[in-house]
Amino acid sequence: MKIICFLGGMLVGGALVYLVIEKKVLLPSIYNSAAAHAAAYHRILAYTREGKTNDAIDSLESELDGELLHFFNYDKNQPRIDPMQFRIISRIATYRQTHPHKTESKEVDAAVQKVLAMPAPQLNSP
Repeated sequence: MKIICFLGGMLVGGALVYLVIEKKVLLPSIYNSAAAHAAAYHRILAYTREGKTNDAIDSLESELDGELLHFFNYDKNQPRIDPMQFRIISRIATYRQTHPHKTESKEVDAAVQKVLAMPAPQLNSP
């Protein structure tokens, strides 16, 4: 009986912890991310409608760099990159060969280049 009560307590406690984490951590993070993306889209749309094409392109390039930076330490966090993700990064690398983009930060540029130079995944490795 003690074991059943213990397991029941663990289950209820775990559910409560999950609900608190979801409400206090996960949902705010999702909403913050959505707000940041919406702000970027708004900025780019405003530039485009105002005829500021170069500003719109610069904003898109910066947003792209920001997304690519998520993969900077990928090799330390994941055993290998997903083939679909690699195909997307590979397409972006080809795009950046035709349309190079530099920021004001050598560190950011180096990190983006590291991501764009990721080796192809080994499909038959574990």
